Amino acid sequence: ARDPLRGADTTSTSAATAGERSTAAVATGVDVADPSVLADDGGYVLVGTNIVDGDRTQHLPAATSTDLIAWSATFDLLPELPSWASTGFTWAPSLTRDGSEYQLYFAARHTESQRQCIGVATSDRATGPFRSDSAVPLVCQIALGGSIDPDVVTIDGERWLMWKNDGNCCDITTTIWVQRLDGTRLVG
Repeated sequence: ARDPLRGADTTSTSAATAGERSTAAVATGVDVADPSVLADDGGYVLVGTNIVDGDRTQHLPAATSTDLIAWSATFDLLPELPSWASTGFTWAPSLTRDGSEYQLYFAARHTESQRQCIGVATSDRATGPFRSDSAVPLVCQIALGGSIDPDVVTIDGERWLMWKNDGNCCDITTTIWVQRLDGTRLVG
């Protein structure tokens, strides 16, 4: 089968047959940690934490599906990291859409501090490629162990970025943080 979102071949990884509905979990066959799924234009984009396998690195591996059963092979949604980030530590993406722009929030290793920090990349397509030209992270609470696990939520029409400081790294209290977004910028 052909995946209309990417034009790639798909493979079926579930015992469910076409047209069958179930409330059970569906095995995607796509092996990524910390997954985020965006439903968009009749299809789905799944993205997760980096895959590093020898010389092969996918910073944010993604796959597409039209039915949540058959998935494309993985491809890198963020093929180039921003200048502040190091390869091999790109985690917990959150893929969102704001009007005609797609935004990809992620945690990555801040090279200078060696802490995880949050960045954002944009694209005009859900399947990317996404790009971030920022020389600094969006959120980087170095004194609190770093910043991880970004997620965008919408409340009463306003978009908010939610994350936690990475106190787990260094025996510091971990707290959930939230701040309003204006496009890809934090407000206040």
